Amino acid sequence: VNQLRDRVGMPHLTVNVGFTDPKWPDWGYSLSPILQEIRRERCIELAGEGFRFNDLKRWKAGKVLNNVLTYVGKRKPDGNLAIVYPNYTNPDLSYQAGKSRTWEDKMYLYPIPTGELQRNPQLLPQNPGW
Repeated sequence: VNQLRDRVGMPHLTVNVGFTDPKWPDWGYSLSPILQEIRRERCIELAGEGFRFNDLKRWKAGKVLNNVLTYVGKRKPDGNLAIVYPNYTNPDLSYQAGKSRTWEDKMYLYPIPTGELQRNPQLLPQNPGW
């Protein structure tokens, strides 16, 4: 983490006390301070590059996606938020600030396509929830 911080002239990180930020997501499980800091730094360093969704899946932290997106900034004349967050991994999908999203645990795995199951029945059973 300090190598990343050195690159932009940030002070070195020392993690001898727990990281605290009331706006930081509740993962649903506890993390060591260093792991929490690595995740925070990864979130910041890779912002907007399309890694976040897969990071959350890998960390089994999908429930964070149930949080309502908030954005303080540009609004339409009617007062509604004008910001739409694109989904870089699926260009046909986007999220609007202030709207809720739904996460289900089955979303940690993609469904096996029906055609693949028909071609190779040994792939059965289908991934849980699909």
